[in-house]
Order: sequence, then structure tokens, then C-alpha cells
Amino acid sequence: MPLICEPKHEDIPSIETYNIGENTYEQLVGSEQIPALRNNNIIFTGTSIASDEFSFVRLKPDLSQILITVKGQGEVYTEDGWQPLPEGHAYITPRDIMHAYRGVSRKMWTVCWVTYHDPKDIVPTVSLDIPTITQANPKTLYAAITGLNEEYRSKADPHKLEIWSNLVHDYVSTILESWRIPDRLWYIWDHVNRNLNKKWCIQSLAKYGHISPEYLRVLCRKHHNTSPMNYVAYLRMQHAANLLKRTNLKLEAIAITIGYDNAFSFSRAFKRIMGYSPMAYRSL
Repeated sequence: MPLICEPKHEDIPSIETYNIGENTYEQLVGSEQIPALRNNNIIFTGTSIASDEFSFVRLKPDLSQILITVKGQGEVYTEDGWQPLPEGHAYITPRDIMHAYRGVSRKMWTVCWVTYHDPKDIVPTVSLDIPTITQANPKTLYAAITGLNEEYRSKADPHKLEIWSNLVHDYVSTILESWRIPDRLWYIWDHVNRNLNKKWCIQSLAKYGHISPEYLRVLCRKHHNTSPMNYVAYLRMQHAANLLKRTNLKLEAIAITIGYDNAFSFSRAFKRIMGYSPMAYRSL
């Protein structure tokens, strides 16, 4: 999956949006109601029968999520723009990266979903680079989420609630298994994200992960489809994009924050990776 591409749609989500819609029926539970959910860092899980008013945009979420279409079809935002999410497909979204989804037609869109809030010092449950669409059988996860909701609204037996909570997480883990980034690689990128202004090279990256530069190249090619230094540039531009949208910092200040010597070199790199100049992106 290429990380560097020019956006194909002008309809780029830019405003934080949380709209369930008057005609949407939603059933959910959270960790405040069911403490057992915290064992797996789940903060909310539920099902939604969504109308075309159903719309969510999270620009820099501190949570990760998996959302699966059970019936009907909605739209979700990926690096290639808005894409359909038909029945039997999941939209997997990591923390800190913008994601969006919405109902699109007069037909109702049935989804089930699980939201995670992992501590910052552990490998997140969803350890992906970008929002991703993949095939997934919704039946078992939908059944587990429904069972959890029904138990909570009937007898609310703590032991049974814990069993249902673990089932929900187990079914999510099965779906995510083939998408997981190795722990060692995740720790490298987590450290880079905290030190984007550092002058990184492949040797310093490999040293931090206690692996050889060549093995780091292999891991990056396998899991990111790019080289280690290209991925560092991608992380820098993701942070720069967030600063452009959420602050009034000048380009020179942003450049220094993410490890570039001046605004000119930063602007060239930003346009190459993001498809827009920094000022054009800020004005979207």
C-alpha cells in the first residue's frame, strides 16, 4: 500500500464532526458502565443503524477504532479519498491519524464498532499507519457486541459481562492479526514521533530498535511498503499537516519543529508527499 499519493478528491474532511442523526438507532455501552471493558482498553462498543445524517470526522483522534458494515453501505475516508464500505468490510483506524465515515443514501446503514483508548507507552491495539479497509465477516463480532449489550440491559452479571467483553476483543484481534506492526518497529516510530526534529538516519533508527539497518529495511518494506527514511518523512508530514490545520505557526517554525532546516526544503518535501503546498493545504 503506497504511503505517498496525490489526493484524488477535493472533499477532504477538515472540520471535527460528531453527528449521529435523528433517525439513527444506536445501542452502545462503555467502560464506565462495564469496567471489564477496560481490561482490553475498550472505551466504547456498539451497533448503529445509521441514516444518511450519520457523519463523523476525527482530525487527530486519541483513540483507535474498527467499524464493520453488517448491512447496507456507507462511505469512509482513506488516503485515496472517500470509498464505499459495503457489507462484510471493515474500516480500521489508528489513533492520531484523521479518519471519517458517513451514511450516504436513503437506505439505512447497519454497522458494529469497537473503540480503543490504549496507554501511550504500549503498542496500540490498532498499530496501522493509516485508515484501512479490509474484508471481515461481521457476524461474530456483531453477535458478541449485541450479547454484551443485552446482558448489560438485563441481569448485568459481572462474570458474564467479562466473558462477553473478552469475546468482543478476541474477535477484533482476529480481524487485526494480519495487519499488526511488530512491536519493535512500533517502538521505533513512537520514539521518532516524539523527536521529529532530530536528524534521523537509518543507523540511529536501527540502533534505537536494537536491530540491524538491513533488517529495518526489510521490516519497513514489508509493513509500510517504503524505506525507513521515507517513512520518517511521512511521519513528519503527518505532524506538519496537523500543525497547518490547527495552529497559526509560520512555515519556518513548522519546518524546524519537524526537523527541516528551512521553510523552502520543508515546502518541497510537503508537496511531494502530501500532494499540496503547505499554504494550499492550510487553505483547504
